Amino acid sequence: MSNSNQGQPQPQSPPVQTAAHLRAKKRGGGCWVWFACGCLAVILGTSLLGVGGYIAYRSGVISLDTILNLVGVGPADIEFDNFRDETIYISILQLDVPSDESPAEDWLEIKPFDVRSYPVLEPGRYLLNFGLSSEGSDLGTCALTVRSGDQYQFVALPERIAVNRLNDPPTIGTDLVVATSTLCR
Repeated sequence: MSNSNQGQPQPQSPPVQTAAHLRAKKRGGGCWVWFACGCLAVILGTSLLGVGGYIAYRSGVISLDTILNLVGVGPADIEFDNFRDETIYISILQLDVPSDESPAEDWLEIKPFDVRSYPVLEPGRYLLNFGLSSEGSDLGTCALTVRSGDQYQFVALPERIAVNRLNDPPTIGTDLVVATSTLCR
């Protein structure tokens, strides 16, 4: 009699898993290792960022104004250069103020060939009047929108007053003159 099972595969029993074999599979650690490595990376990254920021602040690379400007609440700067042969007067009036507050007002007297800087602590719209007397606006007027971190430069020349936003200079020549500038509308 011939064996009819010779061409067919014999059923095999499943492999026996020993305790040592199971321990070898679990040795990778799974999610806990990735979680611990992620936490360690966040702690080290935050520490490096903090130390780097402190060193940059102490060395003067960044300032408090720079940090405030990054979040949109920092001051802006306006520079006034007088290249005329006479003293000019500039009145500065805050235009958009809450109803329960009074507008900020200031004025500057700038001697011939003098340069003055004016910090604007609150962003908003300001009216600047340029004149040859403290009450006048005979040299020009500018309704300026000031944002956090802006840097403006006004230059009083014998025949006109020029304006320039230093951190975003105008590309059209008419934007350089207060009388025609889109910055002053």
